[in-house]
Amino acid sequence: MVATHETHADPGTIAENQKHVEIQANIQEYRNRQASMGAEEKEEKKAELSAKVKAAIARQQAVAQELSLNADNHRGGRVAREKEGQAQGVQNAISLFVNAARENIINPPTHGPTRVLYEKLLQKLTNTTIDHNDAVFLQPLINGILNVNEYVKFSQEGEGETQFERDLITVVSIASQSKAEGYLDEVVQEVGAGMNITLAKFQEKKALSGEVKMG
Repeated sequence: MVATHETHADPGTIAENQKHVEIQANIQEYRNRQASMGAEEKEEKKAELSAKVKAAIARQQAVAQELSLNADNHRGGRVAREKEGQAQGVQNAISLFVNAARENIINPPTHGPTRVLYEKLLQKLTNTTIDHNDAVFLQPLINGILNVNEYVKFSQEGEGETQFERDLITVVSIASQSKAEGYLDEVVQEVGAGMNITLAKFQEKKALSGEVKMG
């Protein structure tokens, strides 16, 4: 579950949040009408809403990276009060993802390891509560799952970093364990084999991410 939290926000964030409200209304409309829709109309509406949700998540990428770094370096893992409105925008986008995914509006990834993370992360977001502080650390994972082809994988020796590895730098908090990192730890322990990730390898990559973040 994604907790609701009202904060003051700048005009750009307010405009983005209004888009979120409109998309949520579209999701609710789909939920109410889907039983009476024909198969073709239903698939068209799902594709339209899925694209909107994925775009909403992607638009929060730069904001989430900035806020998570600031929270880590200066705030003990918490977003500065004057930035809470922006963090709320990230949280609202994640709420759209959860609601759309629960309605099967978003098709799960076809890449096996990424699909495992998608399903497990959705389960955790459905059954637990996150706030705006958690959201800025979680956003890179959700964006990668939705918008990066074959997202969940580690580079081999001699290869450049994968997007998943780069995102771990945001996810891993040096102040205290972020909820995103905790979720990842649990998923790797539960179903790491399905993601082609061993716990030892994951811990090694996390340690490297923490070193990079500390500079």
